[in-house]
Amino acid sequence: MLSTNSSILKNSIFILAAKGVQVASSFFILIIVARYLSVLAYGEYTFIIAFVTSLMALSYFGIQQVLIRDIARDRENAGHYLGVALRLRSYLTATAVAALFLSIKFMDLSAEATIPFIVAIASETFLAFSMLGRAVFQAYEKMFYEPAIALVYYLSLTGFILAAVGLDLGLTGIIAASAAANLIQFALTSIILFKGFVRPELYIKREVLRKFFVDSAIVGIGVFLCQNLSRINVLLLKWLGSLESVAFFQAPHNTVLQVQILPAALIAAMFPVIARLEHNEPEKAFDFYEKIFRYFFVLNFLIAMYFSLFAEEIIRIAFGDKYLGAVPALRVVSWAIIPLSMDMVSNVVLVAMNRQRYIVFYAGLMLAVNILAGLFFIPKYGYMAASYIALVSYTGLFLFSLYFLSNTGFKASFDKVLTKTCLAGILSGAVVLLIKGPNTASLALAAVLGAIMYFGVLYTAGIFKKNELSAFASLIWKKEW
Repeated sequence: MLSTNSSILKNSIFILAAKGVQVASSFFILIIVARYLSVLAYGEYTFIIAFVTSLMALSYFGIQQVLIRDIARDRENAGHYLGVALRLRSYLTATAVAALFLSIKFMDLSAEATIPFIVAIASETFLAFSMLGRAVFQAYEKMFYEPAIALVYYLSLTGFILAAVGLDLGLTGIIAASAAANLIQFALTSIILFKGFVRPELYIKREVLRKFFVDSAIVGIGVFLCQNLSRINVLLLKWLGSLESVAFFQAPHNTVLQVQILPAALIAAMFPVIARLEHNEPEKAFDFYEKIFRYFFVLNFLIAMYFSLFAEEIIRIAFGDKYLGAVPALRVVSWAIIPLSMDMVSNVVLVAMNRQRYIVFYAGLMLAVNILAGLFFIPKYGYMAASYIALVSYTGLFLFSLYFLSNTGFKASFDKVLTKTCLAGILSGAVVLLIKGPNTASLALAAVLGAIMYFGVLYTAGIFKKNELSAFASLIWKKEW
């Protein structure tokens, strides 16, 4: 088990380095764009991105997850699997792009938004193909390239965004900056992939393509539904509300989604190991899953609570006073951090177990519930309704995934973890509220003492087990990785 932990730790460090660059750059870009554009322009910007990515999600189709799984299990045929994945992605991307161009005729877009809409399509196309190469890096458990590519991409993106703002190029310039950075990322990923790893085979066996399509279709429909669950409220607010309500919802909502980058990094590093462990040593798999669940829940509970308690300070510092209307939305939607991160864990485990068909069911159900609730509540209550609906939808995703995972034999003592974590959260939150004041020093002191109280209570309650902590410390001290 030590070698497994070592592999995860090493690859997690590389991916976390990449995601650290991504988090810093993403938050910086989010703040720059929101402050540069007017509230209405920012609403139109988020709507364009949400609509384009909602249809382009069809091109992902679970291809990356299946590619990682197949190469991790059978590296000798990696070129063939990559060729299959590339051909399938090409077909799906062409379909998505055609649908997007067709939708322009029926969209209520302003004249100024049409060109940014087309540029956004190009940007997402470059991203879709670059993600295939990065999936191969993960399959080979060679995560070193992730931070290098991420650094180049985000430095380019930041530079292009700053140039667009400095030259006052408006909405078109902002989206064109993303397209240029994605083109650079695609080119760099392709060069590394072809020179250092594997080239896609041109001859494709039909039976392999058919099986790959079936497997990825099940994952892909689930991914498509889950991804669009995070975008549907933006679309509903645009169609049923106003651009201002889109901005006041999406500013905090997008902030919460950016927080998911770090949990996603850990899951990405763990996925090849989880797939191999489930295939070769299933008897050890459930114990490994239980640890992941426990630590993910505990850490994300604290993050969610802090975002809710410090919502006004976050909005004021990050977006400025013109977005103070978004503070109540952040107080609500910040709690979605917990189910979002936990659902990522459940989904990966279900895919590793080849039970991805369940994801399609509950993701589709929650998307339908979200749409129906949005149609009823958003016209009456605007972006606050969207915030509560998003929180309920994400929580539903996690509860369904946990239910289906438990039916496979996984039994997490989640009730005990939940009770102890909530107790620690109540005590920690009380400390924060008692100390927090208007000045920076009191805010920092409240945050630090609240975290000390939180982890202290959890350690006393036995959430952090001594043997696990000592094993992790030994792993680092001995430099096994």
